[in-house]
Amino acid sequence: MNNKDLLKTPKKSTIFSVLHLALAPLFVIHGVLMVSWAHAQMSPATSISRADSKTHPLELGNPFEMPGPVDKQKTRLIFYRSATSHFKGGSTVYFNGMYHATLSRNAYTSLCVSPGVGTIGIKAVMVGAPSKTSLDSNTAVEMQGGYNQYIRVIEDQNIQVIETVKEQEALAELITSRAQIHTLSRVVPVQMCNSTADQAAVTNEVAPTPKSTPTPAPVAPKALANVSVQNITLGTDALFAFAGADRKALGAQGHIALDNLIANVKANYSSIERIHVLGYADPIGEAQVNDRLASVRAQTVREYLKENGLQSTLITSEGRGSNALVVATCGRLAQAEDIACNAPNRRVKVVISGVMR
Repeated sequence: MNNKDLLKTPKKSTIFSVLHLALAPLFVIHGVLMVSWAHAQMSPATSISRADSKTHPLELGNPFEMPGPVDKQKTRLIFYRSATSHFKGGSTVYFNGMYHATLSRNAYTSLCVSPGVGTIGIKAVMVGAPSKTSLDSNTAVEMQGGYNQYIRVIEDQNIQVIETVKEQEALAELITSRAQIHTLSRVVPVQMCNSTADQAAVTNEVAPTPKSTPTPAPVAPKALANVSVQNITLGTDALFAFAGADRKALGAQGHIALDNLIANVKANYSSIERIHVLGYADPIGEAQVNDRLASVRAQTVREYLKENGLQSTLITSEGRGSNALVVATCGRLAQAEDIACNAPNRRVKVVISGVMR
């Protein structure tokens, strides 16, 4: 091949280099389009922005919408955590011992149930931290048919408890909340409160499972032999007539709540070391009267437990008066608004020490 032939016939590598330079912009544009398309496919309309994910470590759904009316034979419970909650982990919600949801900050979930008295358990969970073997609190709540009832999860001295909230206050806090959608409720039977929102919630959140108890987290064999401490909080409004404290003031709903507590203890503990009952009062009225109310309420609960199935158990009681308020921002006058606001402060705490099954 002579020099002229070399000039007429370029090398293949030179041709490919020229083509690569010419087509490179097209490959870049195609790559950008494919990445954008992939993100669009992976990110549903209800997903959270990256900035929000720092506040919401759990997947959240649609923004909160004011719920519709409720069938008179049903009660819609709306659980939520406010955006100002200090706890960075999740709050696991149990209804009558059955798992319902785990809430992050500024998230909510709803549950349709039958009216009456039920127990709501709360357990704080943190990713990477050891799983708790007991609930932070387990509160008896009276549910009224035909109503939406708002229940806020709050922190109280390193444990999580609930408080009922008036609708206007709850709606103001829920305005930026999103639905919890990352787990399935195990509450049975599945019920709906005759609204489109509830039908969607049942479809997205509730699994039709026959299980009636939450699946326990794996626990090391050694931990099973250790004594654990469980705090169960019962609202005195569901136990006693208002301002009542003795056995005569313990109503039918109070009997049901305490019977459920006794059944819970028998079912979940292989042995009981001690049960300690603490009575608390609200700050309305004279301090001496509140101290007496708290003490008598604790003693009444103690006597009921001893007489109805826990005879052989060491049970003690004491009154704490109004010295440890769950909500300290309420008024202290004997008027309807202050009485309702102070409801979370009127409570009986049952501290159970024993070996769980």
